Amino acid sequence: MDIRKAQQGDALGVAEVQVDTWHSTYSPIVPESYLQRMTYAGREKKWRKIIAAEQVYVAAVPAEGIVGFIHGGPERSGLYAGFNQEVYALYIRKEHQGKGHGTRLLDAWRTGLLHRDVPVLVRVLEDNPACAFYEKKGAGRIDSQTVTIDGVDLEEAVYGWGDIRQIDF
Repeated sequence: MDIRKAQQGDALGVAEVQVDTWHSTYSPIVPESYLQRMTYAGREKKWRKIIAAEQVYVAAVPAEGIVGFIHGGPERSGLYAGFNQEVYALYIRKEHQGKGHGTRLLDAWRTGLLHRDVPVLVRVLEDNPACAFYEKKGAGRIDSQTVTIDGVDLEEAVYGWGDIRQIDF
């Protein structure tokens, strides 16, 4: 398994992982109408732009291609004073979960930050099993927010590490 910075040629693989994991993880949580609008082609277009400008790392397995990715950068909301960085997305194909790929991706992203002593947060839908992953990595719950997806209000947990070096590996 290879963990590396994403390249333009990875956009379709990242899009496929995102769409597939949203369907497998969020199907019982997010409105089906939203999931049905997620397409590989549409997401690939977005990922080409993101990969060109932002921090994205992929996990690739020989003969299978990309099986996971992480995307992060500056904290976007401005609601959490002192939290400079945010993990925007960390997705691993269902059949590859529990094999350490998420941990390795999180470490690669952390290592890629210019200042490694920064506070980091991540937002996760409360019904997502990934909440347990972040708790296991030492993130503390700092807030809860309501997000609306296709007219449905969903609760989102906000987790944070006061210092990215506190992530438990």
